[in-house]
Amino acid sequence: MEQRALQQSADEALARHGKSFAWAARFLPSSQAEQAARLYAVCRTIDDIADDQPANLARVELACLRAALAGEGHHPLAARIVELQGSVGLTMSALHHLIDGVEQDLTRVRLKDQDALVRYAYRVAGTVGLMMCDVLDIDHPVARRHAIDLGIAMQLTNIGRDVYEDAGMDRRYLPARWVRLEPDDLLAPSSEQQTQIEQALKRLLTLAERYYQSGQAGLDYLPGRTRQGIAIAAAVYREIGQTITRRGYRYDRKRVVVPKWRKALVSAKTVITLSSDKGWPAPHDANLQAALTDIAHASG
Repeated sequence: MEQRALQQSADEALARHGKSFAWAARFLPSSQAEQAARLYAVCRTIDDIADDQPANLARVELACLRAALAGEGHHPLAARIVELQGSVGLTMSALHHLIDGVEQDLTRVRLKDQDALVRYAYRVAGTVGLMMCDVLDIDHPVARRHAIDLGIAMQLTNIGRDVYEDAGMDRRYLPARWVRLEPDDLLAPSSEQQTQIEQALKRLLTLAERYYQSGQAGLDYLPGRTRQGIAIAAAVYREIGQTITRRGYRYDRKRVVVPKWRKALVSAKTVITLSSDKGWPAPHDANLQAALTDIAHASG
């Protein structure tokens, strides 16, 4: 696929599936926005492999992709990944951890505890934070740890937003230590179960806030316009969880969506806050990644 068509395809994927990120991308320098869209398209395609076909076929396709990335065999996505790796120095260990997370979705998803939740969120989204560092040419090790946390925060928000939708795919990401419920219970909860779910949502989004705070602290490692774009992406996505919070963590079937006027307001507030924030980079809280000892720092 020629470069112009490849970029158009990436931009369309971002606009169609990642509306919050597409909104924030317009605030990045154009070259970074283009590469970010390509990264998003790659990650989205990997995710779709798991979601759009039977698990046995998805496992075979992901194995083919891994083999192609190792130079053995062919997969159409591999060439796009290799090209992106060549242009931004993509952290391939992070990409493979992302594939690990997608493969986890092909199993019977019943997360056990908070550590399992954080590990899953790292695999499917903290890794994307690391690869975005590659796109943005950020190699400071502490900045990359903050980027992992921002990715984890966004995934926790995602999980809070999509509890009902995920239950329909026989997946329960809320830890068993928080809710001893099966996906069928999440689809049609009793009043007592509804209370359990809402308490778990509160716990989940409170945890997400800790990771957002760390992600925000890492913004000081970024240069001007790049800092603004990432700050807006974080703030707009964070608004999903804050909307759920303002509703009292009420659990229902309707997916929370942040309307454009709200995105504009959140973006404006973010820009104003950044203009008055001249702080020094904060140290990273290692406790946030204690569950990742065996996996994350190998990627960073």
